[in-house]
Amino acid sequence: MLMTYQGIIRAACRFAAITIAVLLITVVSISGTGIGFAMGLCFAGVAIFSIWPDRNRQTDYLNPLRVFVALWSSSVALAVLQLNTLMTEWGPKMWFSVSAALVFFSLGFAATAAPVLLAGSRDSVLLNLKPVPGGRCLAFGVFFVLIGVSATAYEFYLIGGIPILMPHYDVVRAQLFGLGGHGKNLEYDTITVKLVNECTTFLRYGSLLAAIALAQRTLGTVTRKSAAIAAIGVALLASSAQGGRGQIVQVVLTVVVPFHYLRKPLTFKSLGLGALGVFLFLSLALFWRVQLGGQSASDPFAHQISKMPPGPAWDRLAYGYYSTTVSMEVFNRILTDLPETNLQGFLLYSLHRFVPRADIQKFTNETYGGAMITPTFLGEFYGDLGIAGVCAGPLMIGLAYGWLYCRLRRGRSIVWLVVYSLLCFDLAMLPYQNEFSYHIEWLVDISVGIAAVRAAAGKGQRRADTVRASRVFNSSGLLSTE
Repeated sequence: MLMTYQGIIRAACRFAAITIAVLLITVVSISGTGIGFAMGLCFAGVAIFSIWPDRNRQTDYLNPLRVFVALWSSSVALAVLQLNTLMTEWGPKMWFSVSAALVFFSLGFAATAAPVLLAGSRDSVLLNLKPVPGGRCLAFGVFFVLIGVSATAYEFYLIGGIPILMPHYDVVRAQLFGLGGHGKNLEYDTITVKLVNECTTFLRYGSLLAAIALAQRTLGTVTRKSAAIAAIGVALLASSAQGGRGQIVQVVLTVVVPFHYLRKPLTFKSLGLGALGVFLFLSLALFWRVQLGGQSASDPFAHQISKMPPGPAWDRLAYGYYSTTVSMEVFNRILTDLPETNLQGFLLYSLHRFVPRADIQKFTNETYGGAMITPTFLGEFYGDLGIAGVCAGPLMIGLAYGWLYCRLRRGRSIVWLVVYSLLCFDLAMLPYQNEFSYHIEWLVDISVGIAAVRAAAGKGQRRADTVRASRVFNSSGLLSTE
């Protein structure tokens, strides 16, 4: 009981600290005095607090609440620095919105993950899951990677080359699916091409199964371990050849999650190095993109937007800063520029082929240009529901991730680890865009991921999962937390 009370006190202190910080932010924003500096300090403090290690126990750095609070707060804190010319002063409405996102996501997460949060002092980060047969898991993983590579190669055949090696490869990639509603080649706007693109996501499924087999140490021989590492490497290589930063981050996160929960949890040091690596990766990736576009090492675009000193090294940092903060500024601008009435609506744009839906990225692209497109995950919620959407959207997403995290921590099925591994990228993308609304891949990820791991697990694991599924509702009618 003492440990339970300690868990309650610890969770209450964390929530109180975040609430006080957000209230301070809101008060300062309404008063309008010293707004930029005070906001930056508050959000930076929240970001640091969210990743600070727990004393005398392991820290789960991939806890969805930690991930969201750290990424969201750090993006806001960086944006306040206004290190490029795209950033403008934020008003009370913007500060309320970014603060509400923190509060309501935290509330939703705490409501459904309460059993895990209150018992956190008794739990290790490592999960005690029923192992999946290593040989079968690896075989399915290699098979899925081959499917993904084949689909990726067919896409390269359609567009006439490998995007990462081609000048203006954003324009080349946009031929298949467009960028902000523009650049799409109607010749490729077919169901067949879209299905082929869905098959490229098998790179993630294959690398996930290979990572699970490695993390559970069920492969045995060096040959199998080498094959698993090779499968992950091929998936990373094929993803990077597509020319998008997101594809690489998807595979990396999908592989990191099972290692974190099954083999070796992330530490504060590794998390810091990872954050630095991501920032440098974004900087170098965007710089490389400009180089392939035929511009000089000291790029005019960097000089146009950056307030940093000139030079290639500073240009790289300017690109990283731009990548991590521009979506916040896009949302700030649509708070005033978005039309008050939109009969079609922006939410669930992924269903626009079946129901009338408007593309918010097409609006931002046409209004602000190609340098400012994605309006964070709040954009579509605000576009359809106004300020109420800014509160309701984070609350719903927080509820969903809290429920998933509770199932992950308290169950023994590998299924929940697979689902979270595939949805961790969508969580990390919230400061950038709403993957749940703008794309439908997350539903495909869940369905195919569950089917894949159950096929790899064999009949015994599937039978156990079926028995547990029949006990989802307990005697009181509430969802079981097993």
